[in-house]
Amino acid sequence: SLFVMQIAIVVSWIFIMSCLVAIITIISIHSKYIKKERETVMISLTNELMERNYQQLHKNQRLIAKQVHDFTNHLKTLKGMLDKDTEAEQYVCKLLAITYRESKLCHSGCDVIDAIINCKVSEATAGHIAFTYKVQLPEPIHVSSVDICAVLSNQIDNALEACANIPNQQERFVQVTLWQKETFLFFKVINSVLVNPFIAGNTLISKKKESGHGLGLINIRDTVEKYNGTLDNQFSGNQFISIAMMQNTI
Repeated sequence: SLFVMQIAIVVSWIFIMSCLVAIITIISIHSKYIKKERETVMISLTNELMERNYQQLHKNQRLIAKQVHDFTNHLKTLKGMLDKDTEAEQYVCKLLAITYRESKLCHSGCDVIDAIINCKVSEATAGHIAFTYKVQLPEPIHVSSVDICAVLSNQIDNALEACANIPNQQERFVQVTLWQKETFLFFKVINSVLVNPFIAGNTLISKKKESGHGLGLINIRDTVEKYNGTLDNQFSGNQFISIAMMQNTI
């Protein structure tokens, strides 16, 4: 009958539309999955490259320190071979005075942490940013070097970037504190900021214009969650405070 045909047509259209909606939904979910997977791979590769870079940096720092030590010994030997109060002897004394001024490098017992902090100290100095750190790590660290690099380097990079936006160099500072409590490892970075970096809902505002902005924060958060940890970002008194906590167990 006509009524049955009309019912059949309506049902057919409903079935077709349902199929279209299902296909569109599947395509959308698949696209989001692919995007997330690519982002995860990119973050993982970035972490590995950063970790290799800082490991190499640490080796270079140790090599330079050894070369400076050897050079100092050569100067001492040369000084003993020169006559007293001569121009050459006075010149060697000046060189020795310079080489004795050793840099206060971080020696935490963790090569990657040392390399990151020592590298960032140099970057802060170049950017006229006061940089201080305190590291207390009495127990062995079981967090992988790659993940330490992903968290700490991104925290400090964000802090240095925020300080670089402050016109008055006297107001620029970054404070880094690392410590252990019970079975947890804490990374705390405090830095001065020009404006409140939060908007409604405690969402950070990114000043970056390039593609992939905000990956630093995603990187930190994803990494700490791997270790049953948390990332807490706060703003107080023109200071931005980032505290990352990770479980430090085997």
